[in-house]
Amino acid sequence: MTHETPVTIHTTDLSPFRGWRYRADLPLHRLLTPPYDVIGPLESKAYRERHAYNIVRVILPQKESESPPGDWYAEAARTLYLWRARGIIVQDPAPSYYLMRQKFTLPDGNSLERWGIIGRFKLRPWGEGILPHEQIFPGTKADRMALLRATRIQFSPIFSLAPFSVSDLMDVVRDVIAPPPVARYVDDDGVEHALWAVREPHTVARVREMLQGQPFYVADGHHRYETALSYQREMRQRYPHAPEGSPFDYTLMYVASMDDPSVVILPTHRALDSRLKVVPERIIRIAQAAYDVTPERDDDAVVQWVERAPAGLPDIVLLFPEGPAYRLHLRMDRPVVQRLFAETPRPLADLAVYQLQRLILGPGVGVGNAPEEQKRVITFHPDARRLVTEVRAGRWQMVALVAPTSLAQLRALADARLIAPPKATYFYPKLPSGLVMYCLEE
Repeated sequence: MTHETPVTIHTTDLSPFRGWRYRADLPLHRLLTPPYDVIGPLESKAYRERHAYNIVRVILPQKESESPPGDWYAEAARTLYLWRARGIIVQDPAPSYYLMRQKFTLPDGNSLERWGIIGRFKLRPWGEGILPHEQIFPGTKADRMALLRATRIQFSPIFSLAPFSVSDLMDVVRDVIAPPPVARYVDDDGVEHALWAVREPHTVARVREMLQGQPFYVADGHHRYETALSYQREMRQRYPHAPEGSPFDYTLMYVASMDDPSVVILPTHRALDSRLKVVPERIIRIAQAAYDVTPERDDDAVVQWVERAPAGLPDIVLLFPEGPAYRLHLRMDRPVVQRLFAETPRPLADLAVYQLQRLILGPGVGVGNAPEEQKRVITFHPDARRLVTEVRAGRWQMVALVAPTSLAQLRALADARLIAPPKATYFYPKLPSGLVMYCLEE
């Protein structure tokens, strides 16, 4: 039983806005970054050194900063103020939708194009035309809230999906992409990003019509949506007479077609650090109660298998600093698995990352379900080959490799109002920070 609840649908929630963008003559490949949550300290330092106007200087002021914590966000606001005053970032002259194309190549060599629309989304409580699918880290939300209070600008769109047809989207914007894009660059992963401003009234009206009554499923950016809701409540308390439709009633959002085969979810593997006491023999013994366990001596073959694993597959691979890798195949006839499925709604019980937490990490290592507890001791990463190399070098106590969550699983979770463990999905490619920005004050 999935406990589905009807989605409350509103009129078109995504509307044009006057975006802020880097001045046209500046080198975007040296200025833009992925979202804040996939940038580690080393990457942050490299981006900071790449250019004086790199967006990391405002989206992650605390990384590589010599200022006390209380000054991080004020420093970001000062930097942003100077950029605006000097014309480093400028506001577009007219409200626009922004059409974005991303050309990319997957590890298997398959080349794809993903198209989506960026606009400002009218904020709604969860369940009212907008649906989440995974847990968030409270500490991360507090950090984003402090940055938003200081800068009053959103730097990267929330990534959402809606069940419109990608062919309908291309029919609507076919004339838009005839002229050259207003922005284009290639990032460090070889992804080509191109952006067109959609301003012609007839095309804007057709985009609105296409999105009319569509539910939006958040793919990436749950923290930022929660932060936008909190900021809206704060502003409504501070300015109770502000008109409906004030800038803080919206958030920056990108929407792609849920049916687009170029919407790709990569797996998010788990690496356990040295603060955890991991006893491989105990882990394998616990795993055998729920899985068929097969030792694998060829790490390269294991990585290749994981990279080819179909989305939604419940099989898991465990590796330790020494010894073989272990491939785990879930057995539905085992009592412990039957109890899990009897106690848990099916869309959640079907997730490999949920099974990993309930059947192995909880009983075998003592990692609790709380997102903040997991964040302290688990590193989440999509690159299986890198993690295998690192665990064999002794950096991690254990690595768990999983297949990606499928789009069908994500939709079933959201429709049933269920929330997956944190980092259940890794959408690729990421949306860039700083390509189009939305200011929450006039």
